Amino acid sequence: MTAKKTNVTLVTIAIFVATFLTAVEGTIVSTAMPTIVGDLHGVNLMNWIVSIFYH
Repeated sequence: MTAKKTNVTLVTIAIFVATFLTAVEGTIVSTAMPTIVGDLHGVNLMNWIVSIFYH
């Protein structure tokens, strides 16, 4: 049997990019949250905003 070779560099770069994009998306949502809540006229809708964005 031959062992499969994994491209460690490519996998590492993909993980770094995914982590970076997740951090950026979280920052965007938290920055825009006051405006969104103000437009929707209610803090009680904040859970819906986060749920909709991440799903």
